[in-house]
Amino acid sequence: MRHIVTFALFLHVVGAQTSSFNLSSLTQLVADCGTGWGCYSEECDSGSKTSCSYVAMYRGSSDSFEFVLSSKGYAYAALGFSSDRRMGGDEVLACVKLSTGSVMADHYFNPGGHTESRKSSSNKLSLIGSFNENGQIGCRFTRPRQTSDADYLDLTQSYYQMYPYGPVAGDRIAVHSKEEPSTSTKGISIVTDRATIAGAASVAPTMLMMMAAFSMALLL
Repeated sequence: MRHIVTFALFLHVVGAQTSSFNLSSLTQLVADCGTGWGCYSEECDSGSKTSCSYVAMYRGSSDSFEFVLSSKGYAYAALGFSSDRRMGGDEVLACVKLSTGSVMADHYFNPGGHTESRKSSSNKLSLIGSFNENGQIGCRFTRPRQTSDADYLDLTQSYYQMYPYGPVAGDRIAVHSKEEPSTSTKGISIVTDRATIAGAASVAPTMLMMMAAFSMALLL
């Protein structure tokens, strides 16, 4: 059974759906998981590595980080980076399907506590391509390796990864489709780690309570 809990973030649109990346491209990329890419997935159809509720892929280069996010049956898939697996000071990247059907690569930041969500001062993501096919969405994009913008963490360091996905309300991420969104069980380096992550743990209860309280504050 899937449960829903809210997870408030802030949105920064970086690009519209393009034809340079599609479901077939995703299938080809996933074949390189564990060697060329670090990967994580959840709730995949039997025998499939791409027909999943959630897929995240990442790799680093000398000047940028590259990401792939995909979800089947949901309107967004996000990848968050946390120093402690608790809400606050987290950078989140997302692939989001808008009400028009277009798929966007978005940037978020979680200030934590009960403060209002804060929009990034600049867009530093570059969309390579996105798709919306057969009930599945996907985005492929890059992010600079180094930036002085406070909304962007130093991803050359290791962070716990968070794996939320779910529906969109009014073109805004509003809920998780899992009561306890999964996180990695250890800090992961995008620079050096290329493993296929075999398992992830649930978010700590204190984080869930902060998520719910923060989201309720935004809705009032």
